[in-house]
Amino acid sequence: MATPPRVKMAWARALKEEGAAPHQTLVLWLVFAVVGTANWFLTFCLFIETPLLVASGASGVGGLPESLRLSSFLNLSLQASNVVPLCAMRFLGPRAVPVFVTVLLLMAVASSGVMSALLPCANELSSNPYSCDGVIVFELRGGERYSVGMWAAAFMAGIIGSSGNLVLVPYLARFRGIYTSAYFAGTGVSGIVASALAAAQVWKAQLRSPNFGVDVFCAVVSASCSVSLVAWLAVVKLDYDYEVIIKRERRRGWREATAIGTRERGAER
Repeated sequence: MATPPRVKMAWARALKEEGAAPHQTLVLWLVFAVVGTANWFLTFCLFIETPLLVASGASGVGGLPESLRLSSFLNLSLQASNVVPLCAMRFLGPRAVPVFVTVLLLMAVASSGVMSALLPCANELSSNPYSCDGVIVFELRGGERYSVGMWAAAFMAGIIGSSGNLVLVPYLARFRGIYTSAYFAGTGVSGIVASALAAAQVWKAQLRSPNFGVDVFCAVVSASCSVSLVAWLAVVKLDYDYEVIIKRERRRGWREATAIGTRERGAER
């Protein structure tokens, strides 16, 4: 069933104009908060899961090859990703930002989904340090083994998080200020959600036997980012509807002004 035009207009106006109904403001506030949860969620989850990926087995074996250095490698990859949004900012106009952000959220869903598909191997790391070879661990020059897949995930997470701050936040200025606050509130909540998910993973679990693996953790992240993507597409649709409404009203005002002018000129004659 199609949305009635008046209802659509009311929600579109609530996006940018003051005086909206309280329930509309509340719903849109929550929508922007959900969009914000995707900003650094993947980054939080990567670093939260690092201890499980480097933990040694009882016999002193296991874990990814970087061992305790993994966080440093991930952080280096994360910082290197800042170059992408810094370069993109110069070429993104207001009309391109919605498409760019949509692509970023699709990347978040895809990357966390791919990690979920690849990381069942991590469930065996505590006993077999080679279980992820050829999956996320590869030999580079010199025969050294490195977790290239984790570096790539950190680089992707950094692009998503940095772009949210450098590209999306300025774009949010076109909406009511309360929604920018909602976006940052969602970003903060994502850290709490990631911590709660990690706590559930190890709550009353035996040593080196979490309640669920890194792959399940990443599947939850992918599902969360999918919800954020839907919320963002709703914002984009409402923004488009608002622009259509404003253009229609301007044309109507121009026609009415023209008609009044014509009648006044006719009366003078």
